[in-house]
Amino acid sequence: MKKADFPKAVSDFLSVYLPSERNFSKKTISSYCDTIKLLLRYCVDENGYTVERLTLKQIDRAFVLSFLNWLERERHSSVSTLNQRLACIHTFFRFALMSYPETLDQAQQILSIPFRKKSVPAIGYLNADDIKILLSQPDRHTRSGRRDLVLLSLLYDCGMKNSPALEFLYSEKVCDSGK
Repeated sequence: MKKADFPKAVSDFLSVYLPSERNFSKKTISSYCDTIKLLLRYCVDENGYTVERLTLKQIDRAFVLSFLNWLERERHSSVSTLNQRLACIHTFFRFALMSYPETLDQAQQILSIPFRKKSVPAIGYLNADDIKILLSQPDRHTRSGRRDLVLLSLLYDCGMKNSPALEFLYSEKVCDSGK
């Protein structure tokens, strides 16, 4: 009969390694604990394992990939959430490497699971006609119109994006103080 080393490893990981050796915050440890709970739920509900008899050997690369697919399919987890869960599993198996050297090959295979790439939306831009229309809007015959034209030209030339700092810079209090 195999020794059920997974429960002890999880206990040591959450109660000793993360708070003492890694100095993780309580919220981070709670997040890691949530991942372990989901993993245990997956073990029991989807694979029919009993938690008391679970061994580290049962958690291999194929199992972790299946767990991540389950999170995506059944729980509709986002790429960011999947990557956070995988980061927790990676941290756990780095711990297992040190505490359970017999899991070396298995842990290396799990640590080689790559994070998923999150799609980045394309950045929109204005074409030349849109820029001409934009720069023709300020009234060049007034002081504030010339100021607006200079600011718009500067923003366009520098490729700046809209942000709270820009909104503050362009606010009436800052820009119209020299009237």
